Amino acid sequence: MSEFAAALAHHKAGRRQQAKHAYEALIAKEPGHIDALHHLALIHVEEGDLARGIALLRETVARQPDFSVAWLNLGLALGRAGEFQDATAAFERVTELAPDQAEPHRRLADALSRQGRLAEAADAYGAAI
Repeated sequence: MSEFAAALAHHKAGRRQQAKHAYEALIAKEPGHIDALHHLALIHVEEGDLARGIALLRETVARQPDFSVAWLNLGLALGRAGEFQDATAAFERVTELAPDQAEPHRRLADALSRQGRLAEAADAYGAAI
């Protein structure tokens, strides 16, 4: 089993601390390991450390701009932090990368709606269907 697979197994089993340490060790050994960076960010978000999770997600998408799932998770984390304008930008990027997927359009619509941009939200909801 690879180091990433072992870290992911800890993560999926709810052993966040073991997963966090395993992701951090892997990143120390392989700084360019995008999946480890992404999943480490998710642990921080899951634990409520939104600032750290968002920073790591921003780093993830900066390193791999076409990583649609990371953009989606960045948008979700930003929304959780109440940063709806930035969440909107992240969701817009996901809809560009994955235009046929409904969830990014729905998340975009939700973020737009929270900003009172109802006409744009309606369009995004329409694209989700």
